[in-house]
Amino acid sequence: MTVGIAKSEWAARQAALFTALEHPKVVMVFGYGSALGAGTQSHGAMRYLTGWDSHEAMSLYAYTEEQSILLISSPFLEPLANAHFVDTKIIPAPPADWGGIITRIFGRNGPYSTVGFSELPHTVYQTIERKISPVHMVEGDAVLAVQRLRKSAQEIAVLERGAAICDELFSALPTCLNMARPAFRTQLELEHRARCAGADYCKTWLTIDSCADRPRYWPKEANQSPEPGDQVLFGIALTVDGYWAHGIRMGTIGAPTDDHRRLWSVVHQALLRGQEALRPNQPISDPVTAVANSLEGGLREFGWQNTRRFRTGHGLGTSYEEPLATLPFAQDWHSDFAPKGPTPHINISNGSVFELHPNLFVPSIGGAALGEMYVVEHARARPLLQFPQSLMELHISG
Repeated sequence: MTVGIAKSEWAARQAALFTALEHPKVVMVFGYGSALGAGTQSHGAMRYLTGWDSHEAMSLYAYTEEQSILLISSPFLEPLANAHFVDTKIIPAPPADWGGIITRIFGRNGPYSTVGFSELPHTVYQTIERKISPVHMVEGDAVLAVQRLRKSAQEIAVLERGAAICDELFSALPTCLNMARPAFRTQLELEHRARCAGADYCKTWLTIDSCADRPRYWPKEANQSPEPGDQVLFGIALTVDGYWAHGIRMGTIGAPTDDHRRLWSVVHQALLRGQEALRPNQPISDPVTAVANSLEGGLREFGWQNTRRFRTGHGLGTSYEEPLATLPFAQDWHSDFAPKGPTPHINISNGSVFELHPNLFVPSIGGAALGEMYVVEHARARPLLQFPQSLMELHISG
């Protein structure tokens, strides 16, 4: 079955945002393309509202109730844009010209509502600011973030397809591991499989070591070859039709040690507690607290100290970390990334989609992480991944 987002849904989203913003003169949406992967929030907003992907280039979409234009920084994207958009004027132009083009078409006076402008390069913003006074520009990201919390049936179907590709990669992991091959070569093979299976984009991390210490993404840090007794932590982040799917599973090369089993049991218990707390009309902070309390209990039980953790979850959608839904999940890996003030009170709604991935890394003991996608529906959180969460015992070729 073919899944995807209908053009009519994009039009409905644009109209809903226009209304929620109290009918500005123009809405301007800036976005990088998908080449930056999880490194951009603006692409998620652009993709959500228009379905457009400018890949390695920048785009600015501007629309009113009567007309729309798309400014693209690469002329090579013009044919792709013309095929994607209906009744939208496509304008390839250097970003330095964008301000002049916008005001020639829509005028200097607003109000203009902006989305994604926090990632707009300063030099480009200056060219727009010279044409449109900042007093005529009002940030609209927060309003759009509320709109993005609840996923439609079409969106959930796309997310389910992404989860199925994650399952395929988890199933393929044992056959791709080889004692003569470094971890990054295994990553490349699995990422290639994801693309062939229908993913737009795929990035993995694969930590293989006797004492797993952190997520390892890049060839220079993932060059270890597996050996008997090693831990294996495997994380997947991919997109299908612009929507992020994500999961983490773990195992050992050969039989796990008692410490490896304990590590797995602590994060698995925390994942179950987080799932139980994902309930409609309850604060998003509830699963955050449930996971944290469960992890702390495991640390006390086994006397583990000086541990490190990364963020224990986030919202999922056209952004890897959906705005608003991710705010209550603190990034614990480094103290400078902790929230600087109180996070807003946000309730979970039916149709919300989250990734929970409790994790911990204990010096001289090892690391553990499990990640699961959930859609909240009918007063419960339904897992989207089908691959077992159990600790894998991997027997691989040499």
